[in-house]
Amino acid sequence: MDDPVAWFTSLPPITRTWLGAATGITALVTLDFLPAHQLLFDWARIMNDLELWRIATSFLYCGGRLNEFHVLILLYLIHNHGKGYEMHPFMSGGGRSADAAFAFLFCIVTILISFPIINKYGPMVLPERYSFPFVLYPLFTRTLVYAILYLWSRRNPNARVNLNFIPVQGRYLPFAYVGFSLALGNRLNELIHGIVVGHIYFYLIEVAPTVLNRRILTTPRFLVDLLGGPGGGAADYVVVDDFVADDSDEDVGLPPPPPAPTAEEQREILRQNDGASDAHIAAKTGSLQALRVLARTDEGAHMLHARDRNDWTPLHEGVRLGDLGVVDFLIDENVDINARTQEGRGFSPLWLAQATHGPDHPVTILLRELGAQEIDPEWEEDR
Repeated sequence: MDDPVAWFTSLPPITRTWLGAATGITALVTLDFLPAHQLLFDWARIMNDLELWRIATSFLYCGGRLNEFHVLILLYLIHNHGKGYEMHPFMSGGGRSADAAFAFLFCIVTILISFPIINKYGPMVLPERYSFPFVLYPLFTRTLVYAILYLWSRRNPNARVNLNFIPVQGRYLPFAYVGFSLALGNRLNELIHGIVVGHIYFYLIEVAPTVLNRRILTTPRFLVDLLGGPGGGAADYVVVDDFVADDSDEDVGLPPPPPAPTAEEQREILRQNDGASDAHIAAKTGSLQALRVLARTDEGAHMLHARDRNDWTPLHEGVRLGDLGVVDFLIDENVDINARTQEGRGFSPLWLAQATHGPDHPVTILLRELGAQEIDPEWEEDR
């Protein structure tokens, strides 16, 4: 994008704010307008002198000057992985924007809570070279970056990225950074801290609900009201009934609305009408947890590859929904990424992704990176 203002304003709001503030504060330090020591986290000064800005600046200052390579790399990571995760976060019940904000907020709070604990007890178990003068520095920008990078890697495990011109799969990216840091003799403490914080959130949002069959974390309502989902408000969080009764209904003798079908009745309707399996229904509704439960049994694992009456697979349903998590999971279960509908005469998942979401959607990009074929339906070819 040629226009830097248009590029900057096109970034999602959290990434735009974080990148802009981090660049601005680091620039002020570079120009000697701000002393760096005033930006570090210091609990005693926060409490005794009410230097509350330290809470924010400890997540914004990049730890150097803008002409230093490590600072530029940190800003690059804020842009790339902050944007990548904010656009497609793990779902926690509040819509895309609110769920992304919740992940950022959870990581920030966890970093602040764990920082004094690790600095107090870390020297008891760590060698001196890892704990002097601090186990963790009182600057959290790098820690938060690697927490978000870890979440991005778990959200996009099959994505291909280049790390120093070496192609790395998304799932291995955090550990590739650990390897490079070890090879270069760089400090690992903040990097490891960020990865652990990110994993705590990932475990509570994705793994624990599958084990316990209930959600552990839910996006707070105030974030939903403030940010909502992709539309920026809370409207996408609320289901509005098609029928609203009022007093006039009795006057004109309108019958009461029929009761809404239960979830099981809705599944049965889909099975009867489309021949859909439980895997089709889970993919259609974006229920990654249900797909994981199905994959634990032989019968359920077979459903992941099943076809309905129109030869749609669960992968087609996940692609149509545009749910990257569902598509990632099904691909990891070795489903056919080139399966065609309509007895082999219809379209492939990549054609559906391209037609439904366009070339820049993460699902489309993922399928292309994995070598999927964009196969047109035969009735398109006959035109």
